[in-house]
Amino acid sequence: MRGPAAFCRGPIGVSALFQWKPPAYNAAGGNSTGVHLPDEGITGNDHFMFQDLNNDVIADHIENWIQQNVQ
Repeated sequence: MRGPAAFCRGPIGVSALFQWKPPAYNAAGGNSTGVHLPDEGITGNDHFMFQDLNNDVIADHIENWIQQNVQ
């Protein structure tokens, strides 16, 4: 079994890849979540979220996901 995974993307991203990754991961026995940041109220990000000015918001969001999904 694969461990938990979060696939995150901002408004700029390859939506076709984002749409199939979580279902494919889950079908292979994993537990994944697709996170579209603008849907979570987090905006202004690109492919390098860790370098964006709101990287603290991204880190908090990922930390919360880890607390809820990783045992």
